Amino acid sequence: MRYFVHLFALLLLTGCLLQAGGGEEKLGAILPLTGDLAVYGRNIQRGMELAVDEINAQGGINGKMLKVIYEDDGGRSVNTISAMNKLLDLDRVPAVIGAVTSSNSLAIAPIAVERGVVMISPTSTSPKLAGFQDYVFRVIASDRLQGVKLAEVALSMGYKEAAVFYINNDYGLGLKDAFVEAYKQKGGKVLLAESHEEGSKDFRTELTKIKGSGAKAVVVVGYSKEASIFLRQGKELGLGVQWIASEGLKTGELIDLAGDATEGMVATYPGSTAGSRVYGSFREAYFNRYNEEPPIFSDYGYDALKVLAMAIRDGGYDPKGIKDALRELRYEGATGTKAFDERGDIPYDLVSYDVWAVRGGKWAR
Repeated sequence: MRYFVHLFALLLLTGCLLQAGGGEEKLGAILPLTGDLAVYGRNIQRGMELAVDEINAQGGINGKMLKVIYEDDGGRSVNTISAMNKLLDLDRVPAVIGAVTSSNSLAIAPIAVERGVVMISPTSTSPKLAGFQDYVFRVIASDRLQGVKLAEVALSMGYKEAAVFYINNDYGLGLKDAFVEAYKQKGGKVLLAESHEEGSKDFRTELTKIKGSGAKAVVVVGYSKEASIFLRQGKELGLGVQWIASEGLKTGELIDLAGDATEGMVATYPGSTAGSRVYGSFREAYFNRYNEEPPIFSDYGYDALKVLAMAIRDGGYDPKGIKDALRELRYEGATGTKAFDERGDIPYDLVSYDVWAVRGGKWAR
């Protein structure tokens, strides 16, 4: 009997200690962990998990261990909305990292604003996302800037005429429009702009149009699965053009799927991570844990988690406190310096882009 009395007292004491400073803080994450976009979601998740382990190894946030509740949206907006409601209604998290694609983030941004919960996307680049303000943030730059960089790259390579091949969603439309506007302003001429749907597997009609346009350079905006088929079919048709890609195509998966059809392709990638001291530490930690070089967007997942943890440390485990703290912080991350303007965007003067190219079957600067 005495044993049970002592055990009960110990349990009571443990509960008091948890309330006094132990326990855990929960955050939500909505990522495509299955489906065609899983390569992006899994990479982001790995970066986030690395950040969580580092934070918890240092004592957590204000004495509490950090836990992330992951929800898989399979890359579909309807699933993203369900996941968001589940995280808010059942798990009652004050902040959510996600979504990954622009269309999915735009689907849940109104929910974040209406419910007063912080949402921070690691990789959604649509300019439309800046319209929600208040509780909606992102650690990656708006495509208004990447469009300018793509135009500069094309012109610097000597291409004053180009075609555009883009995915028909918020990401593709936003970046296509930004590129076309900047390219024309800088003296370039867009010969053709062709869209494609996610999940498409035959692009011979679009490729034939591009070939007929006479374009010597093609800006490709999309995801690895569709782009790999597009590039292979382009090679089969003898389309000898310069491929200039958006950041979403700087993946090892694209090279694995399209093979030597990717050779010589160039791509823009935001963050100027290659020379960053923080990126060097991140790269070493990532390699030690996963035994591979950090893949696309793993660094953005890492930074999204670190930024949110800093905001909780400074503002408390409360949506309004987190939101207010995000607007005050400045963080030197693996993907560059992070601060947020009134739209939840990274200010233009903190954004830069690296240009990568496929050489010998690998992405290199």
